[in-house]
Amino acid sequence: MSMDLSSSRLLPVVAAALVGLSVGLVSASALVAARAPAAPVPAPGTATTKPTSCGDLAADGPATEDDEELIREQLARNYAFYTEEQMSRIRAAFVVVIGVGGVGSHAAMMLARSGVQRLRLVDFDQVTLSSLNRHAVAERADVGQAKVAVLKAHLGRSAPFVQVEAVQQMYTPESMDEILSGGPSFVLDCIDNTSTKVHLLKSCHERGIPVISGMGAGAKGDPSSIQVADISQTTYDPLSRTTRRLLRKEGITEGIPVVFSTEITDRNLLPLDEKLMAPEAPVSRLSASDAPAPGSEVKAAAQEYQMIPDFRVRILPVLGTLPAMFGNAMATFVLQCLSGVAPPRQIAVRGRQELNEKIHQKLKMRDRNVYNDDPRHMPLVHSDTGYLVDEVWCCRSAVSGSPVRPTLVRWRRELRSSVDNLVIMTQEEADAHDRYFAEDAPAAEAAALAAGQSVPEAAVARFGGLYSEEVIRRVERRLAEERLISELRV
Repeated sequence: MSMDLSSSRLLPVVAAALVGLSVGLVSASALVAARAPAAPVPAPGTATTKPTSCGDLAADGPATEDDEELIREQLARNYAFYTEEQMSRIRAAFVVVIGVGGVGSHAAMMLARSGVQRLRLVDFDQVTLSSLNRHAVAERADVGQAKVAVLKAHLGRSAPFVQVEAVQQMYTPESMDEILSGGPSFVLDCIDNTSTKVHLLKSCHERGIPVISGMGAGAKGDPSSIQVADISQTTYDPLSRTTRRLLRKEGITEGIPVVFSTEITDRNLLPLDEKLMAPEAPVSRLSASDAPAPGSEVKAAAQEYQMIPDFRVRILPVLGTLPAMFGNAMATFVLQCLSGVAPPRQIAVRGRQELNEKIHQKLKMRDRNVYNDDPRHMPLVHSDTGYLVDEVWCCRSAVSGSPVRPTLVRWRRELRSSVDNLVIMTQEEADAHDRYFAEDAPAAEAAALAAGQSVPEAAVARFGGLYSEEVIRRVERRLAEERLISELRV
């Protein structure tokens, strides 16, 4: 009986709530309809035209009070999160997004939906069928269309108050000035080509333009491993590692925030078809739509499959959800910075700094106790140690690949401790290395060099009694790379 009584008392309340909700929805619909501009009736025989972009829609004239009321209602949750002043900063911003594929399209979409007033979208590529698993807005009907045009059209429908400039062009040193013109408030680097990415980051760094870079989202599948950190703090990400090393050549070691994943994946690039790669097999160059173009037959070689020189040929497996998360993380970071609040806290990988500090102190002790050098004169600082551990040797022994008790040791005992003469070994391997060469005057190596042998060959003559030729050549190759980087460093 009590249940029936309670139910009967609730019925008027529920009915009133439903009526209120219906009235609210009708009022909102009426407001939108009232604010929407009436479609002009064309004169007989006159062709009709449609706005081609949200920029066109926004540029029809100054916003009226009614327009502003609609915009504020659309951004109501953002206004609830930020203060009025912070939202003003966001809405006055000009952001450039370079690369609007899986990562960039999601970032650009959320920036527009969050009220950024002006966006410049830059990408040379077209929508393909295989890109629909990760692109934010593209549909099957958009295949073959420019990515920037497709995204611009979508934003024109979802956020018509945003001015969007679509630039179907590749970022290059020649196009840099045009793409970065206009004093952007922020730049989002969503490029997956390493050399292009490094040039863009260097250009923004030198010009003082705030920039955030998206690292490798491909071949990753663990959402809990996504982090935002300074480029100097990234680990376990091959694209981050390569980017860091190339930036180091330009004298840039920190100051660029990035979105990356610490996930260690077993997914690899897909191989090219062996039949197509046979030297005698005539094939056609691949077009932008990945379909063979008729004619222009050439001998098969990996570079013949490149649409653009230096761009990746083989396919990288991509789980479409991860690029979306990368893009949303980048957009969130940019919004926080644009709003003027304290920069988001960038978390370094737990324990990494402490580990590098410990390895640095152990190296100083080894310099004093084993090599009889004054550690105060060692030309290495903590950042150099971190670079050697994380970037050059990936925190694994150059001899065995073991990550246990990593220790920096001189490869050639008679030379000073430097970036191009230090390798990672386990504690036991390092002690054995120093004992073995404690009395060694590198006479065998010097004789081999005098006889005209190469440096790796001479190294085999010196170290062959302790390590395999494969290990020796791998170490020599890595140290030679570091010597070259040191020479090129600005």
